Amino acid sequence: MSRPTLLDLIALVVILATTFLLVCVGHVSAESVAVLATPLAGLYAAWKGRELDARDARDARDARDAKDAKDAKDSSHQREVTR
Repeated sequence: MSRPTLLDLIALVVILATTFLLVCVGHVSAESVAVLATPLAGLYAAWKGRELDARDARDARDARDAKDAKDAKDSSHQREVTR
């Protein structure tokens, strides 16, 4: 799992503060917040999951490219040694 970013922290604080204010002022009931929080959490998880999949694919590609470059360097060095 990836490390939370500053943007995640800011979003969490803003959501918590807004929810707290709306419930305390009486514009929204606590039950309504619970009903809305579940699908919103699911959407957020789906969004972060897609981002993680893209990041994992990019990391795997970078690792493969680095390994290929190292193998090519080792191969050319080995050819020079055997000459």
